[in-house]
Amino acid sequence: MMLDYQSGNKLPFPELFTQFKYYWRVLLATLLLGLIVGVGFIFLIVPGIYLALKYQFTIYLIIDKNLGIMEAMNESSKMTDGVKMSLFMFGLMLIGVMLLGVICLGVGAFVAMPVAWLATVVVYRRLAGAPQPVTPTPVQAQ
Repeated sequence: MMLDYQSGNKLPFPELFTQFKYYWRVLLATLLLGLIVGVGFIFLIVPGIYLALKYQFTIYLIIDKNLGIMEAMNESSKMTDGVKMSLFMFGLMLIGVMLLGVICLGVGAFVAMPVAWLATVVVYRRLAGAPQPVTPTPVQAQ
């Protein structure tokens, strides 16, 4: 849904329930990634964080480019190569945004969560090299 929204396409609500073609791949990828990252966290915290950053775009690649699980994991690994520290800082920023939302009596989390999802999609699109939607720039009066 966020991939479409960021592209400028607003998905009608009933359309959300027609995307089952990705269900099994996304479910298996989620379980596999959970296992990999979990084992990384067992060995120490740092390997778990590293693996989570390395494979964080796997689900987006399965849905956006219709890749298989291993193909998506390999592509995610290539996309995040060399930018893991920036992605780590981005993740910390998203945690801060979510905490601010929770501090606002919990209600702010309902705003912070979609903002975090959309920001992650923007980062994914930029790393994937996808063209960004054109945003109008304000004209300054002279």
